[in-house]
Amino acid sequence: MFDVNRESLDALDQALRYTSRSYFTVGYGVSRRLPASNSGSSPDRGRFTHPRANSVATLFAPEAELVSLEQWATDLHYRKEDQALELVGEALRDFLPGVEFFEIDRENRRLMFKTEDGSMPLSLMSDGFQNAISWCGDLLYRLTEVFDDYRRPLDARGLLLIDEIGLHLHLSWQRELREYISKKYPNLQIVATTHSPFTAHQAGEGELFSLVRSDGPEQDVELLHFDGAPNQLMLHQLIMTPFFGLDTMNSRKWEALREKYRGLEAKEEKTPEDRKQMLKLEDELADQPSWSAELPYYGELRSLLEEIRDDKGA
Repeated sequence: MFDVNRESLDALDQALRYTSRSYFTVGYGVSRRLPASNSGSSPDRGRFTHPRANSVATLFAPEAELVSLEQWATDLHYRKEDQALELVGEALRDFLPGVEFFEIDRENRRLMFKTEDGSMPLSLMSDGFQNAISWCGDLLYRLTEVFDDYRRPLDARGLLLIDEIGLHLHLSWQRELREYISKKYPNLQIVATTHSPFTAHQAGEGELFSLVRSDGPEQDVELLHFDGAPNQLMLHQLIMTPFFGLDTMNSRKWEALREKYRGLEAKEEKTPEDRKQMLKLEDELADQPSWSAELPYYGELRSLLEEIRDDKGA
């Protein structure tokens, strides 16, 4: 494969040799993680010697670490206080609902966020939030380093690769992340993978693809294009497409009952015991929830949550 593409690769190598920022590419694998400590090392350290390799290191090396947003932002805050607050504030504004960045704590070298539970450092935020902000912070660092002469580095062009983009995120946050990235980094081409229908649901027409293994003897992997716009469907409609490989929206409990009933119904000669079983199954299946049914405990749960919220605000 290398020999076949040698001419093209040589041309690409020549182009990369004379510029540090053309074909800007940054990628994040599922092992993306922050350094164990925010102190004692340069923010641009990495597993590889070349910055381009470090920009995609977590895609190929599970032990590779991202640049610490807290360390980099704190160092920048010491050198250029107003610029640091403006840059970090713009990048993290509207990051995820219910969380707001509000200051850089220089003394303790940490970022502080306002949450529904009060002021909180990044280290005490959820795993999902830390995972998402870790690669967003690393991306911000690399954009500002490579495009340091840009008035707005967030507007730079390039390619962003993210494996499992909604990793560890709450379902409501998975629905928001696509819009955030598109707004903050409008000129980046984004290639992201996900197993989550909540993330895939945000894709527009021509944006969703699926990798499936064929039924042939070679079991080749095929790339399938979603016909239409996922964000024009209801979530359950998207889940029931072949892209997610589900035949039913029922739980395993209800599906087992339905399968048992269908098996008895298909028998040409039914015994008295079969008919008795069918009547019993009909009674059980009558309790199966419908699409429009409200959960029996939801109203009570909602009232309890509102009461707790009122007590906290008092």
